[in-house]
Amino acid sequence: MKSILVLIIFTFSNWNYQQSETKLSAFEKVPDDISGCGNAYYLTQKDKKLSRLICWTDLTIAYIYINGKPTRLKNIKSRGKEMEFNISDYTLFINNSPLKQIDDEYYIMKATITLKKGKQVVWRKQVVGDGGC
Repeated sequence: MKSILVLIIFTFSNWNYQQSETKLSAFEKVPDDISGCGNAYYLTQKDKKLSRLICWTDLTIAYIYINGKPTRLKNIKSRGKEMEFNISDYTLFINNSPLKQIDDEYYIMKATITLKKGKQVVWRKQVVGDGGC
C-alpha cells in the first residue's frame, strides 16, 4: 500500500514539475510585419545553416517561441551589447560578444540569452548569431 502511495505522489509531483517547465523552441519564419534590419540567434552553427532561429530582434522587439507559442517582447533597456526585453512576467536578456564585421551590412557574434520568469532564470544558453540590414 505504501508503495502505491509513493508511486502516486511521485507521478503527480513529476507531472506538476513538467507542467511548470519553460521551453524555448526553434522557428524558421519571422512574421512579415517585424522583418528587416536586426539580429538573428541560433542554438548551433547547424541551426544557422538551416535557418532555425531561437530568437530574432530588430532591437525594439524580440521574437521567440515560449512553450510552443510565438511571443513578442518589447525592449525596455539597451546598454551597448546588452539588451533587455519584457512581456508580462517574462524578461529576456541578450548579451552579445563583440561583433565581428563581415562586410558593411553584415556581422556575426556569439551571445548569451537568458529568459527569466519573475526573478527565476528558466532558460539560459550560449548561442551564435548574425545581424545587419
